[in-house]
Amino acid sequence: VDRNIITEAQLNEALALQQKNRKKLGDCLVQLGFASEEDIVNILSFQLNIPRIELRGIQIDPEIISLVNGSILRRHGVLPVAFDESRSNTLILAMSNPLDMEAQDDISIITNYMIDPRVATMAEINSVLDKHFGNEEAMSAAEKYAKEREDQLGQAAEANAQQQNELNNAP
Repeated sequence: VDRNIITEAQLNEALALQQKNRKKLGDCLVQLGFASEEDIVNILSFQLNIPRIELRGIQIDPEIISLVNGSILRRHGVLPVAFDESRSNTLILAMSNPLDMEAQDDISIITNYMIDPRVATMAEINSVLDKHFGNEEAMSAAEKYAKEREDQLGQAAEANAQQQNELNNAP
């Protein structure tokens, strides 16, 4: 409101929607079309004094992106971006919600690095995750489907054999 992105009435409408849906206020503002995801990220960066990171066209070292499984990164809406050159043992983490301490703790435990958060849009994070993990996730889903299909065919063959056995043993 102070930065003239939304009006007081729009804020009240978004707050009502937030209370009803139990979503983040920023998500409600975007859903209602009052602000863009970009606006929300910029305001978060300003209000929390956490730097904004632009992920479009970013090149991430494969060593860094492979520190954490893609499904965990997606679940938390985060992306490891780089090591902090000025502080050893610190990983820069792009986050859609930089106040998510659970995500920071999980990534810190998995990587054994301290976390330095940066604010980024969820769309940017997902785009980079798709680029790095899209094929891996597709292959995993295909393998899971193939295994399930194999199990189904095996069960059908077993049921068919049992029916044939019952027919052969019938008086």
